[in-house]
Amino acid sequence: MTTSNARNTVTNISELRARIIQLNHIKESEETEIKRNAMEIYHSIHPINVIKEVIHGLSSNEEAATDIKNAGLNMGLDFLIGKIVGRTSSLKGFLSSMLLEKISHLTINKYSKAIFDKLNLFQAN
Repeated sequence: MTTSNARNTVTNISELRARIIQLNHIKESEETEIKRNAMEIYHSIHPINVIKEVIHGLSSNEEAATDIKNAGLNMGLDFLIGKIVGRTSSLKGFLSSMLLEKISHLTINKYSKAIFDKLNLFQAN
């Protein structure tokens, strides 16, 4: 039995069997690589990963990173103040929460570097 290939010439049955085994190994490794590449593509287009990449790109710009951190901290404080004071329960609660929000926003904007340094130190421990 003779089969001609651009890379190999098989002249007998034992060479054919060896070539089949070799091609099966090549096929398995290529399938594994394709599956790995497909998973990488799948994970790279997940919305959360896209958002992480955008944030990572923005965080390389120091001013943008500070603005993002300040906005996140302000939103978190607004949420907590609303829950603690009970913003919707009364006019007094609404006014108290607005006052606390304004004070917290001013504090965060003025001392944001020190706050984030402490948070990073806390996170490192």
